[in-house]
Amino acid sequence: MNTMKMLEEARVFAAAVDGNIAGEPASSPEASDSAGPSLGMASMSYSSVPSKFLATTKFPAYPAARLGDPGVPSGLLSPLYPYQRATSTGCPQQYSVTLRGARGTGAVDDSPAIARTAAASAQVYFPLRSGATSSVYLISSSITVARPIIVPCGVRLQVAAGKTLTITAQPRVTCMNQAIFSGSGAVKLSGAVRDIHPSWFGTPATDATAAVQRAADACASGACTVWLSRATGLTRTITLRGNAGVHASAGATVFPVGGSSANVKPFSAFTMAPGTYPNPISLSSITSFKYAVTVNGGVKSARVRIGSATYGTSALLLNPGSGSSISGLSLFLTACAYYTNCLEIVGSASGASLVNSVLRINFATTIYNAAVLFTGSRPPSFTRSGVVFQAVDPTPISPPFSTLKNAATSPASGFTLGVDTWLGGFPMGSSTLGALSTGQLVKGSFSNLLSSFALANADSMKSNNMWSMSGSSNIASVPYLGSAGAIYGMSMTAFSVMSNVPVFYTSVQISSSWKAGTSQSFLIYTPLARWAPTSSFTFVPFRQYNIWLVCTKIENRNSITRNQLRVTLKNVSKSTIPYPMLMRFGLQVGF
Repeated sequence: MNTMKMLEEARVFAAAVDGNIAGEPASSPEASDSAGPSLGMASMSYSSVPSKFLATTKFPAYPAARLGDPGVPSGLLSPLYPYQRATSTGCPQQYSVTLRGARGTGAVDDSPAIARTAAASAQVYFPLRSGATSSVYLISSSITVARPIIVPCGVRLQVAAGKTLTITAQPRVTCMNQAIFSGSGAVKLSGAVRDIHPSWFGTPATDATAAVQRAADACASGACTVWLSRATGLTRTITLRGNAGVHASAGATVFPVGGSSANVKPFSAFTMAPGTYPNPISLSSITSFKYAVTVNGGVKSARVRIGSATYGTSALLLNPGSGSSISGLSLFLTACAYYTNCLEIVGSASGASLVNSVLRINFATTIYNAAVLFTGSRPPSFTRSGVVFQAVDPTPISPPFSTLKNAATSPASGFTLGVDTWLGGFPMGSSTLGALSTGQLVKGSFSNLLSSFALANADSMKSNNMWSMSGSSNIASVPYLGSAGAIYGMSMTAFSVMSNVPVFYTSVQISSSWKAGTSQSFLIYTPLARWAPTSSFTFVPFRQYNIWLVCTKIENRNSITRNQLRVTLKNVSKSTIPYPMLMRFGLQVGF
């Protein structure tokens, strides 16, 4: 294709984008879809593009971009990409509120003109006054605008005190770095409005508190999401009430500003007030607040996702309150680090409850007091609720640390805790054996506790360093022991606290090809051999690889060679196991 022809095709396409090809409107049934905020420029409807152009042009397979998304190249915001489908055609000037009497001076009530424009036009356009660099449209009466508003750079809508501007269609804003709403009156966004940006309510250099709070309060439909697209500094807590969700883009760290010179500010970044939360709360990073997120009693069906929370007292605070409950909470935290506690659950005088709530925390690292801490008077009751950690790594371990600690005045009942991998270990030499405080895994008073700890590294610890708990009907199980030294020196009485007894797995390499029907013996070294009789050991095959292995004998040889067990296995298959196959199996100790 020669240069002139290419330029002509581009001109035809650009004209099509503006909806000016032979006056043809965008007739696509999708033309009314307002999936996101506009850029204030003509947006493309494929139905208005000549079929010849579409047939010969390959469009990049980009997803529909939203303003404020991280990493969106500027090319995506050009008319070549279907960023926002058109809702009408033609130039915005034909929808101007000035055609129906609006002044835009900030001195005259423009409400009647705005209302007339909304009633008669497909959109409501607020232009800059001729020759001016800014315009203010004064709204001195409460009005509802059911058409998309188009607000270019330099324009503000000022709502008078005691009045309310209600908008029920997604606004189209050209400048995302300047406020479009001002005044002490209220702005309510409902109906088809889905995306709200704090920059619509203010563009502070450092403190975004007022803008974020006004954006969260503006959603009146319960279907909105507040988009945080940049680092956000706060001087006080943002209160969420269930009417709006939150989405923070990658890199949009929430951090404290102003106030005292302390590194960690003494308030919560976000607090969730009672209510039902239909939209998720997704935060990429929160740092240096006393609490990252506080969930209060009366919160229902909330979905909270946090990338990382660092530095403070407790990353998550559950405060169900007296006689109240938190129900249907689904909370996922990728990383919790440099906190005194990762999760704090507050009790009350009359008790409360957590119902159908699951908290999943991937990594808890460098936690100084407890991964899960109960405080207050009477801990809440738990119904189909619990906490799961993918990995707990409290290194460096300090004397007060416990994975689960009840510091409340009453027992915690019915709690469920799972730790998929314990990475921190108990790296204590023999000369300081037991020097750490008691209850490194569980400490305090519990009843009907169901807990599980897969210990990947737990060397040289006395039993009371692992469990120091009172109460009844508690289960503290160890389904996996990467190092059997964790129960060095345990007595049978101390060990019986674990209703589900541990299995420690080992891998051994066969010394030669293992013929069918023959047996081989393996020597295993573990401190368990010091006190547990042979009859206490059970062979546990690793079935994925060893389905044809049968244990014929387990011998405790500690009296001959310290810490030694000998396990004899028989190959009952009809095939030879080739050398140097690695055999993996476990030994379980029970009574």
